[in-house]
Amino acid sequence: MLLTQIALLVVLTLRGLHHPVEVAGGLPLSPLGVWFDGALRGGWGTAVVVGSVLMGSTLLTRITGRYSLSVIRSFVPMVLYVVAVCGVVYPVTSPSLAVGLLMLVHAAEQNIQSFKRSEQFGYVMTAAFWTGLAVMLVPDLIYVALLLPLQWALWQRSPREMVSGVIMFLLPALPTSFCWWVGGKEPLWLVGEWARSLSPLGGVDWGGMVAAVGGVLPVVLLSLVALFALFGVAIFAGSYGSMRIRARKGHLYFASLFLLSLLMISVGVPVVVAVPVMGFAAVPLIYTLFSRRKGVVSALVYVALLLLSIAIGVA
Repeated sequence: MLLTQIALLVVLTLRGLHHPVEVAGGLPLSPLGVWFDGALRGGWGTAVVVGSVLMGSTLLTRITGRYSLSVIRSFVPMVLYVVAVCGVVYPVTSPSLAVGLLMLVHAAEQNIQSFKRSEQFGYVMTAAFWTGLAVMLVPDLIYVALLLPLQWALWQRSPREMVSGVIMFLLPALPTSFCWWVGGKEPLWLVGEWARSLSPLGGVDWGGMVAAVGGVLPVVLLSLVALFALFGVAIFAGSYGSMRIRARKGHLYFASLFLLSLLMISVGVPVVVAVPVMGFAAVPLIYTLFSRRKGVVSALVYVALLLLSIAIGVA
């Protein structure tokens, strides 16, 4: 599995370097993200992107095993992560997007750890901080931040925990906003970017999506990932009452994030932001489908996703 993951990642990275992702108006980054990408040009930037993907896949595999998101433990989620996150749209030249997604994976683990009944200030604050830092690099990730108050309400976090979480989420924005003000930018520029991101953007431009991801095959892969993740959501809904509390809440987190990512795509959030979030959220759901529906069909689905990703990489 590990060799399969690395080989697939190499193929997709080479494709990304030879056919870089093009976004109308440029990549949707903050000034901090633009500076970060500019500071890591060439081989260093590619190394950061590849390293972020490998770390993200490892973290997500640990989440599926440690928090009982699947009854079977294997390295399959690592391969699925590369397929779902990098197979459709893979901006190899933007370390900011890759690092921002890695921060969300780490924040997801902290969120799941905060599901306990007792007060969990550390986990709540850490999850909010890393989410806020990701939003600092990529303002369109503000949609993911909308899950924080929902989770706090569902997991019955105390008002003090919620206030601490809000403070930690905003903490990265304070020094950077001051620096932007010193540099002549509007200090509330980030708030304006969040408002722009949350406003309806006119829906999906399918022609633009096909052009952005580089052809029809990535769109087919995106559709299959979304379809099988929806099957995973259906299995989770049908098994909700029989699941352990930790597994139930973990699945609820990823199902919510997956549905939110579909909303991001539907309102026109750039695919380089929305699609990797959808892929990351879909991996545990697809793996639930594999573990609960073991057999030839699951094996064929896995092989089909893998072969389609390879075809995209060599196209």
